[in-house]
Amino acid sequence: MRNYIVILLASCMIIVSCSESSSLKMTDSGYQYKFYKDSSTEIVQPGQYVYYYLDIFNDRDSLLQSTRKNPNQPITLIPLEDDPAMPPNPIMDVIKLCSVGDSVGIILPKDSIPNLPPQFSDIKHIEYKVVITEAVDEATYQERADKERAAAEVIAQQLQAREGEVAELVSSLIKKYNDGQLDNELQTAEGELKYLILEEGAGANAENGTVAVAQYYGAKLNGESFDNSFKRGRGYPVNVGAGGVIQGWDKAFPFFKEGTKAMIFIPSDLAYGEMGSPPNIGPNEDLVFYVEIEEVN
Repeated sequence: MRNYIVILLASCMIIVSCSESSSLKMTDSGYQYKFYKDSSTEIVQPGQYVYYYLDIFNDRDSLLQSTRKNPNQPITLIPLEDDPAMPPNPIMDVIKLCSVGDSVGIILPKDSIPNLPPQFSDIKHIEYKVVITEAVDEATYQERADKERAAAEVIAQQLQAREGEVAELVSSLIKKYNDGQLDNELQTAEGELKYLILEEGAGANAENGTVAVAQYYGAKLNGESFDNSFKRGRGYPVNVGAGGVIQGWDKAFPFFKEGTKAMIFIPSDLAYGEMGSPPNIGPNEDLVFYVEIEEVN
């Protein structure tokens, strides 16, 4: 499942609107940047861990993605000294100029972005807007990280303990589906895409534009499992409607609320199609997913 924020972050770059070019400045590594908000307080210091958000825009000022709703906020460590062997890092360049509360961005021209995703092929530049929310010392960061790690381990153990139970449920429902016993209970999301609500949630809808954290168990119509989040012990964040997952998920999730437990029966053309997803999913395979919508933001 693709994540275009990760793809672009791998190139370590950020950006901002080209308007008001007279207010643009240049980083040491040769990228234009601009302050949207300058608090004019003490800038972040080497050795601090900086928490921030990214809002990603195209050259028409349309928001492509944002980390604001993601469960894990981006964090970066300001190095004590620069490593001359490392390639230029425009994100770090601008963060070093910022104070807590600042908003700044960098213009990244199209031809400077390696492995540009196909849906961005008609742009001239991408715009990343960086908002600095907090800066802490190493002791504070490590204390937080230890608490988060301990809490995550407890949750992981609970989820891993449920894997067998979920596997049995999925196997039972696939058999009923293949035997036609669910025909009167299934609802249609689109075409041959069907879903079955096992437990209706009471929270917010996982509509397009939200981030839904989901537990899932994926299987084929013969009952063979190919992937699940219970084994890993953590949920999977989905930017609903953004195209970062198979179409079957993007089209089914808006029918679910936070707290919903459901089965999704996905035809191959809304899954991995003719190409499949080797080695576990062959060409033209219909898929089944059990999902639990844990959180919607």
